[in-house]
Amino acid sequence: MAPIIIAFACIGTLLFALLTFAVFIFMMACRWCGVERPRFPAAAGIVIVSWIVWTIVEAILVAVLQYVYESAGYPLWEARIVSFFLALPLDLTIATGLHMALMRAPLGKAVEVWYIQRLILLAIVLALTAVVAVGFLAAKG
Repeated sequence: MAPIIIAFACIGTLLFALLTFAVFIFMMACRWCGVERPRFPAAAGIVIVSWIVWTIVEAILVAVLQYVYESAGYPLWEARIVSFFLALPLDLTIATGLHMALMRAPLGKAVEVWYIQRLILLAIVLALTAVVAVGFLAAKG
């Protein structure tokens, strides 16, 4: 019984750390865009609702695209790449609508917050990729 409790505690801690990181990025994007920053619980709620709605929409999109690609005889790995690019405007629409409704932000500022969030995440991914690439090249050399 103890290993299960420890596993749940580890998973819970990891999920809380991930949520805290996502909320930190969201609050930083709000600050950079000049939008009033919500408190942590409100920001966490916005991030969680946005993530849940986006996950559902993307799951439906991926399922439809995989069915279409399978029916057409195309490779399924292409469907995942296409779904990523098709999901971006959907993600923008969902996040902007939530920001407008929950934060009472104007349309332009809500779009700006979404865009800055994605730029911050892209910068983090690129930095981590660069560190891994340099480490890989250093190990090879």
